[in-house]
Formats: sequence, structure tokens, C-alpha cells
Amino acid sequence: MPEWLRTVPKRSLIILFLDLIGFYLSFSIVYFLRFNIWLDRDFFLLFLISIPIFIFFYILNIFNLERKTSVINQVIGTLISITLGSAFLTTLIYLFQIEIHTIALLQRAIFFGGMLLFSIWSSVVHAISYILKRNLKEKFYWVIIGTGEKAQSLFKDLKKQGWANAVQFLSVTEEVALPKDISDRLMGDISILKQQDFSNYRGIILSIDGRLSEEHLKYLMEIRLKGIVVYELADFYESYLLRVPVVYLQDGWITFSSGFDLIHHGIQLNFKRIFDIILSSIFFILFLPVSVLVALVIFLNDRENVFFVQKRTGLNGSSFNLYKFRTMIVDADKLGDAVTYKNDPRITRVGRIIRKSRLDELPQIINVLKGDMSFIGPRPESLELTKKYQAVIPYYDIRLMVKPGITGWAQIMYPATDSIEGAKRKLEYDIYYIKNYSMVLDFYIILRTIRIVLNLSGN
Repeated sequence: MPEWLRTVPKRSLIILFLDLIGFYLSFSIVYFLRFNIWLDRDFFLLFLISIPIFIFFYILNIFNLERKTSVINQVIGTLISITLGSAFLTTLIYLFQIEIHTIALLQRAIFFGGMLLFSIWSSVVHAISYILKRNLKEKFYWVIIGTGEKAQSLFKDLKKQGWANAVQFLSVTEEVALPKDISDRLMGDISILKQQDFSNYRGIILSIDGRLSEEHLKYLMEIRLKGIVVYELADFYESYLLRVPVVYLQDGWITFSSGFDLIHHGIQLNFKRIFDIILSSIFFILFLPVSVLVALVIFLNDRENVFFVQKRTGLNGSSFNLYKFRTMIVDADKLGDAVTYKNDPRITRVGRIIRKSRLDELPQIINVLKGDMSFIGPRPESLELTKKYQAVIPYYDIRLMVKPGITGWAQIMYPATDSIEGAKRKLEYDIYYIKNYSMVLDFYIILRTIRIVLNLSGN
């Protein structure tokens, strides 16, 4: 299983499974009422019909029970997703002039009847799931061995994920003073490894500066052989926080770890190039009217050039001309920093809206078709920033071993930044993507990007 899929909450997968069952039952009941027989064929077609519905479920964040909302909003979001999916399918049917009378599942009575029953089923499932999650008490899942700087940094990251109440600590050395939120979660010292029952824990995370004694390593081995996973710090970050922290990286970890096929695997690279050409061609055709409208709005705003062209760093450190719609005043790069920041006065009024929707990235489709970029990959940085980051951030050159992308794992997981620390964090996501690349991950990134665009949460 891909590492990023491991972080999907089991509750969300259960809801997905219940929705799939409900989708089949809804159409089966309507099919039975219409033909007096149970639906025992056309399963693949039924699956294809369900895909747009579940894509809209994802885009509208319906499966995410962690978000702050209400039961009513959860139900409304479910109904909107089904309505949009149905409208999309209906549009395809009429565009391609599909003869619906020859396909039972697409006949109006069955199609809309099935969608109606599924709307009821799915609304009930999502409402009950949200109520149960809201009333569910958290329990401990993880034990962190160590209470030093690394462990405290990890705990801060886990708190940002909302996992603070799922953590306990074992100390290795006597700490003079511990932060209260860590001391409150302290189980004891590492000596309790021998007698403590860890069967109810998801795993143990080793977060210490030095080495464990042979005795403690033996205890950890016995725990591991009982089925409890023991993680080194970098492995835990990769598996559950979906990034590879450069501060904990070592040459040996990279040398002996799996993955990184995107850098050298010829078949993977060829498939990705074919994927880039097909996807970029589709987007070029679909968004051509939008691109014309955006260009017109930019021109009418200040009667200046609608495109922004800048040298950016590409594959293996080579340079290329990157194309974007201009969202800042003319010659903005000569009037300030190379990096934009929040409330940057150089951004025009229409530019703020365009940047929020990420429509300024559309001309980069030309870069993808030319082969300068991939559709998905690390963000292409300016030549100046690349030199700056190479000088101060370890392992920065890894991200230059693949083509930059219009969107990417770092772009959807972390906001735009103008700091060294922010650039480090984005690099950690870039390394994760390069190490764990797959077509499925690319598809997931595209869906997340679509959600960001529709929510106007780009930056």
C-alpha cells in the first residue's frame, strides 16, 4: 500500500465502502421495480456511473470527518456532490448522443430513481458517521521514546495534525524540565519496555539523539515480533506525515531506502511523459476560453502585457523560460524580492483573484507540452532562489533530478513561503513525492488541486 494511502482514516474508508454498497443497492432496487429482476450484470457500467459522484465527494471534502461543520452541512454537501455528478453524467450523455433506451441503467427512470435512492442512503450514512465521530473519544495510539529536542519537535508536528491526544512518551535520560504538555503524557522511563503491554498501540517511534542500549534494543525487537511497528524518526515522518525531514536525513538512509524510481526508471518516465502530453492537451482545449477571458481581464486592468516570462530552474539545474499570466505590476521583480509574500503590494487587484484560483498557472501548459516541465512535480524556482537554497538547505539538489511541475505534492501540502524554513518544509514534501511517485499519487494530487481551485484557496 502506498504510504500516503496509509494515512487515510479507516472511518473514511468504511464510509466509502458503505456508499459503494448503497450505490449498488439503490440502482438494484429501481432496476427490480422496473424489470422485476435483480441487477446481476452491467457492474462495470455501474462503477463508471459512480466515479463522478465519488470524485465530487472528494472535491467537496465530504469524506473528511475531521473538518468543522454541522450535520446539516454534511448532508447538504452530500446532496450537492450527487447533484453535480448526475449533472456531469447527463451532460456527457447528451454531448456524445448516447442512445439511453438501449442501456437500461441510463434510462431516465432508472438513472434518476437510482440517484434519488442513493441520495437518501448516502445522506443518512454521512450524517450518522459525522455524529458518531463527533461523540467519539480519542484514545492513545503512539509511544514516542525520547523527550529531547527531536521528540518535542515531532510532538509539535503531531499537534498540528490534531494527534496530540494520541501520543504518550517514554524518557531515556533525566530531563531537567519538560514542557507541561509532554510531562502530562509521560508514561515513565524506557525501563518499562520490559513489562508494559503495547498491544493496544499503533506503534512506537524512536526519537532520541544517541543510541539505545543492547538491552533496550532487545526489548524493542520482542515488541516488534509481537506485531507492534517500531519506527525510526525519518520513517515515521514519511509514513504518516507524508514528508521526509531533511534535518534527520543521512546519506545512508537515502542509499538503502526503496523508491526514487522517478529519477532513473525509463518506463516510469515514459509513462509520465505520455500522461503529461495527454493531460496538458485536454486542459489546453478545455481551458482555452477561460485563458482568453483571463488574458482580456489582465489587459483591461492596466493595458500592459498579459504574460509574465521568467527564467526558472528545470531538470538537472538547467534553465528555461516559464510562462504565467501576469498577476503583478510590470517589472515587479525589479521592485522587490524574488519571492512574493502575503499582501504583497505588487500584486494587482485582478491578480489577487487570479492567484487564488491558480488560473495564473494555465500558460505553463505550454511549458509541459514543450517538455520543460511535467504536469506534476516540484515547483520551478527562479535561478536566484535555487542558488540561495542550494547553499543553505541539505539535499536540495534531489528536487532538481526531476522536471518541475504546474502542481505537485509540496504545492498542495504546504502554502507558499518566502522563508528558508518554509523552503526546507516544501523540499521535504518534494523528496517524499520523488521517492513515492506513482500514477495513483499523481491522480490524487490532481484531485486535491481541483479542490483547492474550487475553494479559491490557492496562494
